[in-house]
Amino acid sequence: MAKSGDKKVIVLDGIEGKPYNEFQFDVFSPDSQYFAYSAQKGGKFLVVRDGVEGKKYDEILGLTYSPDNNTLAYCASYKDGISFIVVNEEEGKPYDLAAGKSITFSPDSKHVAHVAKSKGQDRIVIDGNDSKPYDTILTGITATQYGFQYLAIKDTNIYLVEDKI
Repeated sequence: MAKSGDKKVIVLDGIEGKPYNEFQFDVFSPDSQYFAYSAQKGGKFLVVRDGVEGKKYDEILGLTYSPDNNTLAYCASYKDGISFIVVNEEEGKPYDLAAGKSITFSPDSKHVAHVAKSKGQDRIVIDGNDSKPYDTILTGITATQYGFQYLAIKDTNIYLVEDKI
């Protein structure tokens, strides 16, 4: 990152990108061929993927690429507190809270999961479908070839849950 007047720019391979007020997160794809970052422009945040600007939001969290390098996902929200996961610029279902740090892809990159809160309960969302609700999801999501695993609490009991894909 470098300063250009009163703005900041990303410099990648010696090439200066567009100027923005601020930068939040950046990520390379696993093979380092693709680059994305979130930037502030006019009081809103947007994701810039390989130089192309996406839609503007009030907040963006948790940029991550799929293992096959083809899919970019992140959490976005508006001031009303509703948040959702965006996968390749397609917005998912709205939740009271969608946890951007929990976005996890399956090893084959065909499925994406994240933690979301709705009506005071946590759940895992896999490919847009909600799991059973829990009082709390304790850990991040671990992807296996068979599904997604996580620890959850329901009625004071702790469960190791595996949602099959």
